[in-house]
Amino acid sequence: MIVANRSPHYLGGAFTRNGCATFTGRDIRLEVDGGIKTENIRRVAGAGADTFVAGSAIFGKTDYRATIDSMRAELPRIASAAKVA
Repeated sequence: MIVANRSPHYLGGAFTRNGCATFTGRDIRLEVDGGIKTENIRRVAGAGADTFVAGSAIFGKTDYRATIDSMRAELPRIASAAKVA
């Protein structure tokens, strides 16, 4: 399932936080497109998403690699918390 969590055709649109609650409790692969950035990727992953589309969050920065690495660094924190719970 793909969730486009912003208005179509508006690059850089903000992530709609209230959409997160609807992601949980599903036995599916879930991709979220819209407003994903380092500051919220952990919350979105915690709500059940496992694939992320981050256009302007990456391409709006000068150092793409550093931005991607920063996003990836947030994801193991979710996996560790899930194992503990």
